[in-house]
Amino acid sequence: MRYQASLVAAALLVAACGSANPAGPTPAPMPGTQRFTLSGTVTDRSTSAPLDAATVTVTDGPNAGRSATTDGAGQYTLADLQSSRFTIRVTREGYGETTDNIMLNASITVNVALDRLLTGSWNGTVVFTFNGQRATSAFSNAQLTQTGNQLTGLLTAESGVSGSLSGTVDGGRFSGILRVDFSSGNPRCTGTANVTGPAASTTITLTSPVLSLETCPGSVRDIEVRLTR
Repeated sequence: MRYQASLVAAALLVAACGSANPAGPTPAPMPGTQRFTLSGTVTDRSTSAPLDAATVTVTDGPNAGRSATTDGAGQYTLADLQSSRFTIRVTREGYGETTDNIMLNASITVNVALDRLLTGSWNGTVVFTFNGQRATSAFSNAQLTQTGNQLTGLLTAESGVSGSLSGTVDGGRFSGILRVDFSSGNPRCTGTANVTGPAASTTITLTSPVLSLETCPGSVRDIEVRLTR
């Protein structure tokens, strides 16, 4: 009887104290990584025309290396992207590249406009007032080269006027130096001017109130360079 009583007492003690290794609450399952779609259209900033063959690339974050190419309608789609913050780079031959910062916590549309590089042949005129006389010369050759935001050019006009451009393009505007050589003059005249103005993919208009002559007397004022393609 004493033995049975001891067993009963031990059983009651265990029940009262609980298990030596009580089970805790079952942890909630971790939610899966959310995935979304980034899509949009790439266009020419000046004409709003859709651009095919543009490449949209994720450059950082967990989606780094993912890329898509625009179709004939300028549309791209990057599906199954992890929710995160990242940067996309958009490139296309003949256009300046651009980047955009993305916060992806839902499927979103991001449209991108690219600026056409100004490299190539242009037509146009240079208009100026020389010693009080207004003159206009058409360019027989105008070649521009753009590298990044740096723009240089060689200009040859009628009546023995030639020149060069050197400066930067930022936000659709050019700012830099115009050098003009009046080679038909006697003595030969050269001069420089600080010029600025809108520089779009098909039209550039640069102006300056005065051209500082270096090698001859006289004055050149109200210069305007107009370029189209």
